Amino acid sequence: MKIEQLITRFSLSRLPPSSHLFRFNGSVKQSAVLIAVVENTDGASVILTKRATHLRHHGGQISFPGGKIDEGDDSFVAAALREAQEEISLAPECTEIVGYLHPYQTITGFVIHPVIAKVPANINLTPNPSEVAEVFQVPLSHILNLDNHVNIYTQHKNRRYPITFIPYQHHNIWGATAAILRDLAIHLQ
Repeated sequence: MKIEQLITRFSLSRLPPSSHLFRFNGSVKQSAVLIAVVENTDGASVILTKRATHLRHHGGQISFPGGKIDEGDDSFVAAALREAQEEISLAPECTEIVGYLHPYQTITGFVIHPVIAKVPANINLTPNPSEVAEVFQVPLSHILNLDNHVNIYTQHKNRRYPITFIPYQHHNIWGATAAILRDLAIHLQ
């Protein structure tokens, strides 16, 4: 799929509800992530990161650039762009916001606001070693193929929840990142 096709499909169809709704008792923490889509010669890809292994939370896991919405952020879009710049040196002026997915609530009390942006193919990204071990791309065609998604179910507080896995090369994309990618894939079907 080319990025222009993604933009057209995204703008012409209504968002389905998020496929993952968790009940969380207590205050939720607001965060935002950037689904950065790059148009390569062989099709569109999504930029992902492998978090640094020394991080206390989710070390070594695959994620989007993103994080907590700070007091100084004007919006969840501003937070996603700020975090992408901090984590992988993606300058906000190199992005074109395409759209949004429904917020995703995690089982641990985070509400994640996914922001979709178009990014130039020749972008030079540098991981911030204090947060990111690796920056890589996954072809959008791999993400859109639901045969590449595996759901495993778990119990939490007497409720059954799916955990989505999307293996790609030597990476295992799972948890909130995989669930958000699944929401994107379902939306673009």
